[in-house]
Amino acid sequence: MIHSTRPFAVAVAALLLACGGNAPSRFASDEANHPLVGKPAAVLGGTPMAIGASADARPREPSAYAGNVVVVDFWATWCEPCRQALPKLDALAAKHPDTLVVIGVSEDDNTADALPFARKLGLQMPLVFDDEKKAASLWALPPALPVTFVIDRAGVVRGVFVGAEPGADDRISAAVEALVARP
Repeated sequence: MIHSTRPFAVAVAALLLACGGNAPSRFASDEANHPLVGKPAAVLGGTPMAIGASADARPREPSAYAGNVVVVDFWATWCEPCRQALPKLDALAAKHPDTLVVIGVSEDDNTADALPFARKLGLQMPLVFDDEKKAASLWALPPALPVTFVIDRAGVVRGVFVGAEPGADDRISAAVEALVARP
């Protein structure tokens, strides 16, 4: 009797895609297939999350940072690659405090999970809780996390990085560094 491994392979692929994994995505970081690439960044909306003494005063919309490079990262507490990526993005923002802003957008189901998680990681970036999943819809999120958008100084989306492909951190850093270097 021959047993098919197809159902098992499909289940494994679905699990990998649910949190990025190493599976390829339809919006690969080096392709311009995402509908927002080359277009102005969308609004985030949602509920601001305060994680530090001055966090409440920081804007949570990309448009508030005109003239700066902006990175918008969609994440969730249950996403292991997100746990790895968020501190690296925070460090990247700290490296360029006058020219780069990183905004984190939680796709968790409630702030009771998201806020303690952000505090535990020591994140300094402005954070938004996408409580009604409107941002996910406006930003056309694929079904994988993390999803990182790199936006130029004019507010135009220049890159979309989906999932946790090998070398994704390096590609995001390179895209950001190239935009930061431009006046």
